[in-house]
Amino acid sequence: MQNKKKLITISALVSIVVITIIGIYIYSQRLTYTKEFTYLPEVRGMKVEKYEKPKDSQFGNAIYKIEGKRYKSFLPKYKKFLVKDGWKITKEKSPENLEATKDNHVAKLNVVDSKEGLTILIWTK
Repeated sequence: MQNKKKLITISALVSIVVITIIGIYIYSQRLTYTKEFTYLPEVRGMKVEKYEKPKDSQFGNAIYKIEGKRYKSFLPKYKKFLVKDGWKITKEKSPENLEATKDNHVAKLNVVDSKEGLTILIWTK
């Protein structure tokens, strides 16, 4: 009887840990979007430095800074966010630039490496 109680307790604790890990994984995979372009996925840590809103059929643009990301792997990882969100990649020259479309939106990204981190230039409409 004592061993059965221990087994039930251990099973309950393992279940709680597994459910917590699954919840954290699902939450971390959830896409968020930039404030400036509400249809464009955001990477944690992106800070806008300059923003010009799209006018009529012209592109809007923004300059973001991000620290702690690697130049060569940023665009391939961002591409996964875009594809997960339903974007079609139309042009890619990794690690420098990428173009994508979704519905009536177009996004062009250019990444520049510096000592302070990455600068991400985005033109979109």
